[in-house]
Amino acid sequence: NCKFSAESSSTTYYSSYIHVTRAKQVTIRNSQFDAVLLGSGASLVLGNFVNVSTIENTNFTGIVNANGNGSALNIEIHPEFGKHTLDHVVFQSCSANFGGAVYVDLGERRGTQSNAEFRTIQFTQCDFLNTVTTGRAAIFFKDAGSVVDITKCHFVRNTAPQSQTTDMYFEYELNKDSMRKERFRGSHSNSDTPKLQLYYDQTNYDNLLPNYPSDIYVAQSVGSDSTGDGSRTNPYRTVQYSLEIAEPQSTSLNIIILDGQQWGNALWLR
Repeated sequence: NCKFSAESSSTTYYSSYIHVTRAKQVTIRNSQFDAVLLGSGASLVLGNFVNVSTIENTNFTGIVNANGNGSALNIEIHPEFGKHTLDHVVFQSCSANFGGAVYVDLGERRGTQSNAEFRTIQFTQCDFLNTVTTGRAAIFFKDAGSVVDITKCHFVRNTAPQSQTTDMYFEYELNKDSMRKERFRGSHSNSDTPKLQLYYDQTNYDNLLPNYPSDIYVAQSVGSDSTGDGSRTNPYRTVQYSLEIAEPQSTSLNIIILDGQQWGNALWLR
């Protein structure tokens, strides 16, 4: 329940709000990191000797890293065991070189990922809004060796230089295992293409971050929140899940309930 702010949002500072080099566990909840101009670091830095971190219900707004990577958050995952969880975290109007909002070092450069299951980073219901990168992507993943999950996250109007990746970039080819639909369940983006890229792989991965639908269908009897896509033929099961994956700040979303005793044959206009 903390608030971090600078005396001036136009003065360049050369130290982070929080920099942790070694800890078994770091927990940040219900906090706010306000606008600050940083010379080369992120507002929150977690070094590779931080084993476990949890960031929940926290907002990063207007963080600018003028000369470095990752404005709001910079994480280096422990080479043997690391578990990092971000849940309901909002990154809004943040800017940096690589990783306009978040820069993650996944832990290793070797050609093996034998213990990757012990090094994880999970983003759940996080919002990346109007992030600006002068290099690549709102989230930039360096190296490999960790399991990455992006669940029910929102990417809205993130920008990068022409032809560069706007939302997420993996800079090492061994991360191909992360480029699977189940790793991006319920996540959407309306940023310009390319939204998602793996090193110099020419595969178009933007389908893993589809556009937000204008209509979302819900059917209690035949729908599924785990395998549905919100279409009429493959609806979600609950209204709650539909709201969680809907575009933030949208004023023109229809949630259409096809059946269910609770709602009857109803149309919910949000």
